Amino acid sequence: MRPAFNSFQEFFYELTDDTKDITKDDSLLLLFRGQKDSTWDLLPKIARKDLNFVGPDFLTKEYDLIDEFQRLSRPYINPDILLNQWDLLALAQHHGLPTRLLDWTSNPLVALYFAFVEKDDTIKDRIVWMLAIDRSELADCKKFTPFDNPKTVAFKPNHITQRLISQNGWFTAHKYISASKRFIKLNKNKDYKERLFEFPVINNVREDILTRLDTLGINEFTLFPHLDGLSKYLLWKKS
Repeated sequence: MRPAFNSFQEFFYELTDDTKDITKDDSLLLLFRGQKDSTWDLLPKIARKDLNFVGPDFLTKEYDLIDEFQRLSRPYINPDILLNQWDLLALAQHHGLPTRLLDWTSNPLVALYFAFVEKDDTIKDRIVWMLAIDRSELADCKKFTPFDNPKTVAFKPNHITQRLISQNGWFTAHKYISASKRFIKLNKNKDYKERLFEFPVINNVREDILTRLDTLGINEFTLFPHLDGLSKYLLWKKS
């Protein structure tokens, strides 16, 4: 991993320098993900060891979890979403259910915000990951479901929530390897490892980062455009 950047300016300069050639290729798409700790691997929430989902009966537990979400959510969501497993999983993910999806965004500043939004003085560096993916490699949502796709793929969900729109949301849908009973970490996945780029930033510039992002229109209210987001934004702004 490269040395951590010491400021917003360093991060932004390196990001624009590293992407200037890639963005000239119309066949490539750049996705970004911010993580609070630079040492964390790229794994979906359902693969976390503390949740104890992955194991011999993982597929059964995953199916039961999604099936119950689908059954009990009917009064609260558009019925059309229930017919599309990609959108259903995206909706479940955005409401906190552990799934095989991993959140990404097409906006690097949004990723930087999510890397820094939670205060934590115990870690050394935050990180923004960048994934360069060929458009021909995106999920074929008409041919496969998130559960039977032959490889880990990226996909852009329909605009089923305002949050997805505001956050320029994308996902990677991760393949579960039944034979070895595990998910492959995206940063160790041979199909994508060479197209992943790291942008670590030191932890102690958090307030400066959030202030600069707010100036650029990236904050809790613009990313979560509802009353909860507004309240959290005002609390941060006035504290």
